[in-house]
Amino acid sequence: MDLKDFLEYPLPNMQIDIDKIAINMNEKNSGVINIKNIGGGILSGDIVSNTECLILDTNNFLGNDIKIEYSVVPSIYSSGDFIKSEIVIISNGGQVYIPVYITIANFDYLECGKEKIYTIKEFYSYYLKNYIEAIRIFYSYEFILWLKNINYKHIDVVEEILKDANKQRAIDNFFVLTKMKEKAYIQISQKYFKYKYFTRKTEADIIGIIPLKLIGTGYFEEDISLEDDAEYIKLSKNKITNKDFDNNGIFNLEFKILKNKINSFFERKKIIFNKINENVIIEISKKKPIEIIFEKEYFSTTDKGTLKILNNTEEDIVIEIVPKDTFVFFEGKKYLISKYTEIGFDIKLTGFLKAQMDFTKKPNIESEILIKAILGDTIYKMQKNIYVGNSLI
Repeated sequence: MDLKDFLEYPLPNMQIDIDKIAINMNEKNSGVINIKNIGGGILSGDIVSNTECLILDTNNFLGNDIKIEYSVVPSIYSSGDFIKSEIVIISNGGQVYIPVYITIANFDYLECGKEKIYTIKEFYSYYLKNYIEAIRIFYSYEFILWLKNINYKHIDVVEEILKDANKQRAIDNFFVLTKMKEKAYIQISQKYFKYKYFTRKTEADIIGIIPLKLIGTGYFEEDISLEDDAEYIKLSKNKITNKDFDNNGIFNLEFKILKNKINSFFERKKIIFNKINENVIIEISKKKPIEIIFEKEYFSTTDKGTLKILNNTEEDIVIEIVPKDTFVFFEGKKYLISKYTEIGFDIKLTGFLKAQMDFTKKPNIESEILIKAILGDTIYKMQKNIYVGNSLI
Protein backbone atom coordinates (compact mmCIF):
# COMPACT_ATOMS: atom_id res chain seq x y z
CA MET A 1 0.00 0.00 0.00
CA ASP A 2 1.33 3.44 -0.97
CA LEU A 3 1.16 6.12 1.78
CA LYS A 4 0.42 8.72 -0.87
CA ASP A 5 -3.10 7.25 -1.04
CA PHE A 6 -3.74 8.25 2.61
CA LEU A 7 -1.56 11.33 3.26
CA GLU A 8 -1.24 14.75 1.70
CA TYR A 9 1.88 14.50 -0.38
CA PRO A 10 4.33 16.08 -0.54
CA LEU A 11 3.96 17.20 3.09
CA PRO A 12 4.18 20.89 4.18
CA ASN A 13 7.63 21.96 5.32
CA MET A 14 7.89 25.10 7.49
CA GLN A 15 10.74 27.60 7.13
CA ILE A 16 11.24 30.83 9.12
CA ASP A 17 13.55 33.74 8.35
CA ILE A 18 15.08 34.22 11.82
CA ASP A 19 16.81 32.01 14.35
CA LYS A 20 16.37 34.34 17.36
CA ILE A 21 14.79 37.63 18.46
CA ALA A 22 17.14 40.02 20.25
CA ILE A 23 15.70 43.38 21.27
CA ASN A 24 17.48 46.29 22.90
CA MET A 25 14.66 48.51 24.14
CA ASN A 26 16.57 51.72 23.61
CA GLU A 27 16.60 50.97 19.86
CA LYS A 28 13.37 49.16 18.88
CA ASN A 29 10.35 47.34 20.28
CA SER A 30 8.71 45.55 17.30
CA GLY A 31 9.42 43.30 14.33
CA VAL A 32 8.12 40.63 11.89
CA ILE A 33 8.49 36.84 11.69
CA ASN A 34 8.21 35.52 8.08
CA ILE A 35 6.93 31.93 7.81
CA LYS A 36 7.01 30.06 4.47
CA ASN A 37 5.98 26.61 3.28
CA ILE A 38 8.76 25.11 1.15
CA GLY A 39 6.98 21.75 0.93
CA GLY A 40 3.59 20.72 -0.46
CA GLY A 41 -0.01 21.24 0.62
CA ILE A 42 -1.09 24.17 2.83
CA LEU A 43 0.79 25.14 5.97
CA SER A 44 -1.23 25.70 9.16
CA GLY A 45 -0.39 25.95 12.84
CA ASP A 46 -0.24 27.86 16.11
CA ILE A 47 2.29 30.40 17.39
CA VAL A 48 2.69 31.24 21.09
CA SER A 49 4.80 33.76 23.02
CA ASN A 50 6.04 32.42 26.35
CA THR A 51 6.48 35.90 27.84
CA GLU A 52 3.68 38.37 28.49
CA CYS A 53 5.87 41.30 27.50
CA LEU A 54 6.11 40.17 23.85
CA ILE A 55 2.76 40.34 22.05
CA LEU A 56 1.94 38.59 18.75
CA ASP A 57 -0.71 39.95 16.40
CA THR A 58 -2.17 36.43 15.95
CA ASN A 59 -1.99 33.04 17.64
CA ASN A 60 -2.64 30.85 14.60
CA PHE A 61 -2.03 30.92 10.88
CA LEU A 62 -3.01 29.26 7.57
CA GLY A 63 -1.21 29.71 4.25
CA ASN A 64 2.13 29.31 2.58
CA ASP A 65 3.56 32.82 3.01
CA ILE A 66 2.77 34.24 6.45
CA LYS A 67 3.89 37.41 8.25
CA ILE A 68 3.53 37.47 12.06
CA GLU A 69 4.07 40.86 13.71
CA TYR A 70 5.36 41.10 17.27
CA SER A 71 5.75 44.02 19.67
CA VAL A 72 7.09 44.55 23.17
CA VAL A 73 4.90 46.07 25.90
CA PRO A 74 7.14 48.60 27.68
CA SER A 75 5.02 49.11 30.79
CA ILE A 76 5.82 45.59 31.97
CA TYR A 77 9.53 46.35 32.32
CA SER A 78 11.74 47.86 34.94
CA SER A 79 14.89 49.71 33.97
CA GLY A 80 17.93 47.46 33.57
CA ASP A 81 15.94 44.21 33.20
CA PHE A 82 17.05 41.34 30.96
CA ILE A 83 14.35 38.94 29.77
CA LYS A 84 15.09 35.52 28.24
CA SER A 85 12.18 33.58 26.76
CA GLU A 86 11.01 31.93 23.54
CA ILE A 87 8.32 31.82 20.85
CA VAL A 88 6.95 28.36 19.99
CA ILE A 89 5.57 27.54 16.51
CA ILE A 90 3.74 24.22 16.08
CA SER A 91 2.48 23.38 12.57
CA ASN A 92 1.69 20.56 10.19
CA GLY A 93 5.06 21.31 8.62
CA GLY A 94 7.16 21.01 11.75
CA GLN A 95 7.86 22.62 15.13
CA VAL A 96 10.24 25.52 15.84
CA TYR A 97 11.44 27.29 19.00
CA ILE A 98 12.66 30.87 18.55
CA PRO A 99 14.80 32.18 21.45
CA VAL A 100 13.88 35.70 22.65
CA TYR A 101 16.34 38.05 24.38
CA ILE A 102 15.14 41.46 25.56
CA THR A 103 17.50 43.98 27.13
CA ILE A 104 16.11 47.01 28.92
CA ALA A 105 18.42 50.02 29.01
CA ASN A 106 18.98 51.91 32.25
CA PHE A 107 16.62 54.91 32.08
CA ASP A 108 18.30 57.01 34.75
CA TYR A 109 17.11 60.13 32.94
CA LEU A 110 14.60 61.10 30.31
CA GLU A 111 15.94 62.58 27.10
CA CYS A 112 13.92 65.65 26.10
CA GLY A 113 15.57 67.10 23.04
CA LYS A 114 19.05 68.07 24.15
CA GLU A 115 18.06 68.11 27.83
CA LYS A 116 18.38 65.31 30.36
CA ILE A 117 15.43 65.22 32.76
CA TYR A 118 15.95 63.52 36.13
CA THR A 119 12.85 64.55 38.11
CA ILE A 120 9.15 65.16 37.46
CA LYS A 121 9.65 68.78 38.52
CA GLU A 122 12.26 69.16 35.76
CA PHE A 123 9.87 67.56 33.27
CA TYR A 124 7.17 70.05 34.32
CA SER A 125 9.57 72.95 33.71
CA TYR A 126 10.37 71.47 30.30
CA TYR A 127 6.62 71.22 29.55
CA LEU A 128 6.12 74.92 30.35
CA LYS A 129 8.76 75.81 27.73
CA ASN A 130 8.15 73.04 25.16
CA TYR A 131 4.45 72.18 25.31
CA ILE A 132 4.10 70.13 22.08
CA GLU A 133 7.32 68.14 22.48
CA ALA A 134 6.53 67.41 26.15
CA ILE A 135 3.17 65.87 25.19
CA ARG A 136 4.87 63.69 22.57
CA ILE A 137 7.37 62.44 25.17
CA PHE A 138 4.57 61.94 27.71
CA TYR A 139 2.89 59.47 25.32
CA SER A 140 6.12 57.57 24.52
CA TYR A 141 7.03 54.18 25.98
CA GLU A 142 10.31 55.66 27.30
CA PHE A 143 8.28 57.87 29.62
CA ILE A 144 6.70 54.90 31.45
CA LEU A 145 10.07 53.17 31.72
CA TRP A 146 11.58 56.34 33.17
CA LEU A 147 8.79 56.62 35.76
CA LYS A 148 9.49 53.05 36.82
CA ASN A 149 13.19 53.76 37.10
CA ILE A 150 12.58 56.69 39.46
CA ASN A 151 10.23 54.45 41.48
CA TYR A 152 7.08 56.44 40.75
CA LYS A 153 4.28 54.79 42.77
CA HIS A 154 1.22 55.42 40.60
CA ILE A 155 2.20 53.80 37.30
CA ASP A 156 -1.21 52.12 37.02
CA VAL A 157 -2.97 55.51 37.29
CA VAL A 158 -0.68 57.03 34.65
CA GLU A 159 -1.47 54.16 32.28
CA GLU A 160 -5.18 54.94 32.66
CA ILE A 161 -4.54 58.66 32.10
CA LEU A 162 -2.69 57.85 28.87
CA LYS A 163 -5.86 56.28 27.45
CA ASP A 164 -7.46 59.74 27.28
CA ALA A 165 -7.60 60.99 23.67
CA ASN A 166 -7.62 64.59 24.97
CA LYS A 167 -3.86 65.01 25.35
CA GLN A 168 -4.04 68.37 27.12
CA ARG A 169 -6.40 66.95 29.74
CA ALA A 170 -4.24 63.82 30.10
CA ILE A 171 -0.96 65.63 30.78
CA ASP A 172 -2.70 68.13 33.09
CA ASN A 173 -4.18 65.23 35.08
CA PHE A 174 -0.69 63.73 35.34
CA PHE A 175 0.66 67.00 36.76
CA VAL A 176 -2.27 67.17 39.20
CA LEU A 177 -1.47 63.59 40.25
CA THR A 178 2.19 64.54 40.81
CA LYS A 179 1.18 67.77 42.65
CA MET A 180 2.81 70.00 40.03
CA LYS A 181 -0.64 71.47 39.38
CA GLU A 182 -3.78 71.91 41.46
CA LYS A 183 -7.08 70.43 40.39
CA ALA A 184 -9.11 73.17 38.71
CA TYR A 185 -12.65 74.26 39.52
CA ILE A 186 -14.69 77.43 39.16
CA GLN A 187 -16.40 79.82 41.54
CA ILE A 188 -19.62 81.54 40.46
CA SER A 189 -19.85 84.87 42.26
CA GLN A 190 -23.44 85.68 41.22
CA LYS A 191 -26.04 82.92 41.04
CA TYR A 192 -29.28 84.93 40.87
CA PHE A 193 -30.38 87.44 38.25
CA LYS A 194 -33.75 89.20 38.41
CA TYR A 195 -35.17 91.33 35.62
CA LYS A 196 -38.40 93.30 35.25
CA TYR A 197 -39.15 94.88 31.91
CA PHE A 198 -41.79 96.31 29.63
CA THR A 199 -41.54 95.18 26.01
CA ARG A 200 -41.70 97.51 23.02
CA LYS A 201 -40.74 96.35 19.54
CA THR A 202 -37.90 98.87 19.44
CA GLU A 203 -36.55 97.89 22.85
CA ALA A 204 -33.21 96.06 23.01
CA ASP A 205 -32.83 92.56 24.44
CA ILE A 206 -31.45 92.11 27.95
CA ILE A 207 -27.75 91.21 28.13
CA GLY A 208 -26.28 89.79 31.31
CA ILE A 209 -22.87 88.52 32.45
CA ILE A 210 -22.10 85.65 34.83
CA PRO A 211 -18.63 86.29 36.33
CA LEU A 212 -16.60 83.07 36.74
CA LYS A 213 -13.31 82.59 38.61
CA LEU A 214 -10.99 79.67 37.82
CA ILE A 215 -9.26 78.17 40.86
CA GLY A 216 -6.31 75.81 40.36
CA THR A 217 -3.97 75.27 37.41
CA GLY A 218 -5.12 71.86 36.14
CA TYR A 219 -7.27 71.15 33.12
CA PHE A 220 -10.84 72.41 33.37
CA GLU A 221 -13.83 71.70 31.15
CA GLU A 222 -17.49 72.46 31.83
CA ASP A 223 -20.66 71.81 29.83
CA ILE A 224 -23.39 74.44 30.23
CA SER A 225 -27.06 73.93 29.39
CA LEU A 226 -30.45 75.58 29.91
CA GLU A 227 -33.30 74.19 31.96
CA ASP A 228 -36.05 72.94 29.61
CA ASP A 229 -33.99 74.32 26.69
CA ALA A 230 -35.45 77.80 27.24
CA GLU A 231 -35.55 79.42 23.79
CA TYR A 232 -35.52 82.98 25.07
CA ILE A 233 -32.08 82.62 26.74
CA LYS A 234 -28.99 82.46 24.52
CA LEU A 235 -25.55 81.65 25.95
CA SER A 236 -22.32 82.94 24.42
CA LYS A 237 -20.78 79.49 25.06
CA ASN A 238 -22.17 76.03 25.83
CA LYS A 239 -18.77 74.68 26.88
CA ILE A 240 -15.83 76.39 28.58
CA THR A 241 -12.29 75.19 29.28
CA ASN A 242 -9.36 76.74 31.11
CA LYS A 243 -8.29 78.32 27.79
CA ASP A 244 -11.31 80.67 28.02
CA PHE A 245 -10.01 82.30 31.22
CA ASP A 246 -7.60 85.23 31.23
CA ASN A 247 -4.28 85.40 33.09
CA ASN A 248 -6.11 86.31 36.29
CA GLY A 249 -8.44 83.30 35.99
CA ILE A 250 -11.48 85.43 35.03
CA PHE A 251 -14.10 84.67 32.39
CA ASN A 252 -17.40 86.48 31.91
CA LEU A 253 -20.07 84.18 30.50
CA GLU A 254 -22.50 86.34 28.57
CA PHE A 255 -26.17 85.53 28.15
CA LYS A 256 -28.92 87.28 26.22
CA ILE A 257 -32.64 87.32 27.01
CA LEU A 258 -34.76 87.58 23.86
CA LYS A 259 -37.85 89.44 25.03
CA ASN A 260 -39.94 88.65 21.97
CA LYS A 261 -39.53 84.92 22.70
CA ILE A 262 -41.12 85.14 26.16
CA ASN A 263 -44.75 84.04 26.21
CA SER A 264 -45.71 84.54 29.86
CA PHE A 265 -45.61 87.33 32.44
CA PHE A 266 -43.20 85.42 34.68
CA GLU A 267 -40.38 82.97 33.92
CA ARG A 268 -37.80 81.37 36.19
CA LYS A 269 -35.15 79.19 34.54
CA LYS A 270 -31.76 77.75 35.46
CA ILE A 271 -28.46 77.93 33.63
CA ILE A 272 -26.95 74.57 34.55
CA PHE A 273 -23.23 73.92 35.01
CA ASN A 274 -23.43 70.16 34.58
CA LYS A 275 -20.10 68.79 35.82
CA ILE A 276 -19.77 70.94 38.94
CA ASN A 277 -23.53 70.60 39.64
CA GLU A 278 -24.12 74.33 40.11
CA ASN A 279 -27.00 76.48 38.85
CA VAL A 280 -27.54 80.15 38.04
CA ILE A 281 -31.16 81.32 38.27
CA ILE A 282 -32.63 83.78 35.76
CA GLU A 283 -35.94 85.30 36.89
CA ILE A 284 -37.85 87.47 34.42
CA SER A 285 -41.15 89.27 34.86
CA LYS A 286 -42.94 91.69 32.58
CA LYS A 287 -43.80 95.07 34.04
CA LYS A 288 -47.15 96.68 33.56
CA PRO A 289 -46.71 99.63 31.20
CA ILE A 290 -48.16 101.97 33.82
CA GLU A 291 -48.18 101.41 37.57
CA ILE A 292 -50.62 103.43 39.70
CA ILE A 293 -49.93 103.61 43.43
CA PHE A 294 -52.03 105.21 46.19
CA GLU A 295 -50.32 106.10 49.42
CA LYS A 296 -53.60 105.04 51.08
CA GLU A 297 -57.09 103.82 50.11
CA TYR A 298 -59.18 105.23 52.99
CA PHE A 299 -59.82 108.96 53.34
CA SER A 300 -61.69 111.13 55.78
CA THR A 301 -64.55 113.35 54.59
CA THR A 302 -62.12 116.25 54.24
CA ASP A 303 -58.72 114.94 53.20
CA LYS A 304 -55.84 115.08 50.74
CA GLY A 305 -54.30 112.26 48.74
CA THR A 306 -51.47 111.55 46.30
CA LEU A 307 -51.63 109.47 43.14
CA LYS A 308 -48.16 108.10 42.23
CA ILE A 309 -47.63 107.17 38.58
CA LEU A 310 -44.69 105.06 37.37
CA ASN A 311 -44.10 104.97 33.61
CA ASN A 312 -42.27 101.76 32.54
CA THR A 313 -42.55 102.31 28.79
CA GLU A 314 -39.43 104.52 28.42
CA GLU A 315 -41.54 106.90 26.33
CA ASP A 316 -43.55 109.97 27.34
CA ILE A 317 -47.22 109.18 27.89
CA VAL A 318 -50.41 111.19 28.34
CA ILE A 319 -52.48 110.43 31.44
CA GLU A 320 -56.18 111.29 31.64
CA ILE A 321 -57.77 111.16 35.10
CA VAL A 322 -61.56 111.03 35.53
CA PRO A 323 -62.97 110.71 39.10
CA LYS A 324 -66.34 108.98 39.29
CA ASP A 325 -67.63 111.40 41.94
CA THR A 326 -67.30 115.16 42.24
CA PHE A 327 -66.12 115.01 45.86
CA VAL A 328 -62.77 113.80 44.47
CA PHE A 329 -61.03 116.79 42.88
CA PHE A 330 -57.87 116.93 40.70
CA GLU A 331 -56.48 120.25 39.47
CA GLY A 332 -56.03 118.93 35.92
CA LYS A 333 -57.54 116.28 33.68
CA LYS A 334 -54.53 115.51 31.44
CA TYR A 335 -50.89 115.13 32.40
CA LEU A 336 -47.73 114.42 30.37
CA ILE A 337 -45.68 111.85 32.25
CA SER A 338 -42.02 111.03 31.58
CA LYS A 339 -40.88 108.37 34.08
CA TYR A 340 -42.47 109.20 37.41
CA THR A 341 -44.76 111.79 38.90
CA GLU A 342 -46.99 112.42 41.90
CA ILE A 343 -50.40 114.08 41.40
CA GLY A 344 -52.24 115.48 44.38
CA PHE A 345 -56.01 115.51 44.83
CA ASP A 346 -58.55 116.72 47.43
CA ILE A 347 -61.47 114.97 49.11
CA LYS A 348 -64.43 117.19 50.11
CA LEU A 349 -67.57 115.28 50.97
CA THR A 350 -70.77 117.44 50.82
CA GLY A 351 -73.08 117.86 53.79
CA PHE A 352 -75.82 116.00 51.93
CA LEU A 353 -73.59 112.93 51.45
CA LYS A 354 -72.49 113.08 55.07
CA ALA A 355 -76.13 113.14 56.20
CA GLN A 356 -76.97 110.28 53.87
CA MET A 357 -74.13 108.22 55.34
CA ASP A 358 -75.38 108.94 58.86
CA PHE A 359 -78.95 108.03 57.91
CA THR A 360 -77.97 104.74 56.24
CA LYS A 361 -75.36 104.08 58.93
CA LYS A 362 -72.73 103.38 56.30
CA PRO A 363 -69.19 103.87 57.59
CA ASN A 364 -67.89 105.07 54.19
CA ILE A 365 -68.65 105.60 50.51
CA GLU A 366 -66.82 103.66 47.79
CA SER A 367 -65.70 105.69 44.81
CA GLU A 368 -63.53 105.15 41.75
CA ILE A 369 -60.83 107.00 39.87
CA LEU A 370 -60.60 106.09 36.18
CA ILE A 371 -57.17 106.49 34.60
CA LYS A 372 -56.41 106.33 30.89
CA ALA A 373 -52.78 106.15 29.67
CA ILE A 374 -52.16 106.99 26.00
CA LEU A 375 -48.96 105.65 24.40
CA GLY A 376 -48.95 106.38 20.68
CA ASP A 377 -51.90 104.50 19.23
CA THR A 378 -52.21 102.30 22.33
CA ILE A 379 -54.57 103.12 25.23
CA TYR A 380 -54.24 101.48 28.64
CA LYS A 381 -57.24 101.78 30.99
CA MET A 382 -56.99 101.36 34.76
CA GLN A 383 -59.25 101.87 37.76
CA LYS A 384 -58.47 102.58 41.39
CA ASN A 385 -61.01 102.31 44.22
CA ILE A 386 -60.99 104.66 47.20
CA TYR A 387 -63.14 104.82 50.35
CA VAL A 388 -64.33 108.06 51.95
CA GLY A 389 -66.15 108.35 55.25
CA ASN A 390 -66.18 108.79 58.99
CA SER A 391 -64.74 105.34 59.65
CA LEU A 392 -61.44 104.48 57.99
CA ILE A 393 -61.53 100.87 59.19
